[in-house]
Amino acid sequence: MSYIISDKESRLINVIKLLSIVLVLYIHAFSGIEYGFQNDNFFFNVVQIIEYVIAQVIARAGVPLFFLISSLLLYRKNFTFKENFKKKVKRILIPYIIVNTIWIIIFAVFQNIEFFKVFFNNEGNNIKNWNMMDWIDAYIPMFNRVKPFVYPLWFLKDLFLLNIFSIIIKKIIDKFPKLYFILIVGIWLLNINLGILEAQSLFFFSIGYYIVRYNIRFNKLNNIKFSIVSIIYLISAFIIAYIEILYKEIFVIHNLFIIISMCYLYLVANKCIFLTENKIGKKLIESSYFIYLFHEWNMLFVRKILDKLIRNNYIIDFAKYFCLPLIIIILCLCVSKIWKKISKKTYKVVMGE
Repeated sequence: MSYIISDKESRLINVIKLLSIVLVLYIHAFSGIEYGFQNDNFFFNVVQIIEYVIAQVIARAGVPLFFLISSLLLYRKNFTFKENFKKKVKRILIPYIIVNTIWIIIFAVFQNIEFFKVFFNNEGNNIKNWNMMDWIDAYIPMFNRVKPFVYPLWFLKDLFLLNIFSIIIKKIIDKFPKLYFILIVGIWLLNINLGILEAQSLFFFSIGYYIVRYNIRFNKLNNIKFSIVSIIYLISAFIIAYIEILYKEIFVIHNLFIIISMCYLYLVANKCIFLTENKIGKKLIESSYFIYLFHEWNMLFVRKILDKLIRNNYIIDFAKYFCLPLIIIILCLCVSKIWKKISKKTYKVVMGE
């Protein structure tokens, strides 16, 4: 079985991956406050809903797109378990272990330096007090943690496990395509806890194979009027956000809207495909994996620094929310460039290259 990807589609995938990384950053820049409207403060309510739309509605398409693209790229060609396992150990498992270890060492060192304690003391992350279960949890969350020490790396953990079971998933879909589809849709929409995997991980990884199996193409989406779709999509996103802030997140509606967001991001990527021929765009695409691996704790530290330097109010917080991912992208680009100059070999090892 083969799923031919044209040069344009390949460039489009790179843009989608870049956009997804940016969306993930905006999820993690989310302040995490309890959202709620104030009757006497219109501007506060506007700020609240805009941030919620970005972080909790639009950006939620980022991680599912990663799983879908990873699956599509895997299944588009025939592969053996041994061949795929070897590649994924190099590309996923080694970066996962190394990046977790780097940050654990950084925390262990700076938690013992008085000046830096305020930035590195987080509940549950006091390294010197860890027991054996805490150390295992940092890499394989199974006791007190639900995510690894560098928690955005849960995606790599799930992706590695899915690659281990990729041939089994393929065989099940080939034998029971309709039954399996109904099953995973139910698991995902109802957000059923699978223990070792998140429901969205299994769902979108499986959908990647369905796309390959039935040779599904998305070119017809390009015929849609982008401006009209954008207006309808953004109005819908604000309605979803309004309902979720006032009441609560309704999993079925929220998850279905993720599919709509993924389709819309495909259209946005088509409009941004010029980035693959742009010097800055190429650099961002090239560094997207590094940004993903190293953004989280850097974002936390920069936020803490900004909180200490700048007095907080809802307008300032909103500005910080918008600027923080951009600061982290620039910081990661600088660090990756310096790292490559110092030791390109170690950089390639950490990046799984």
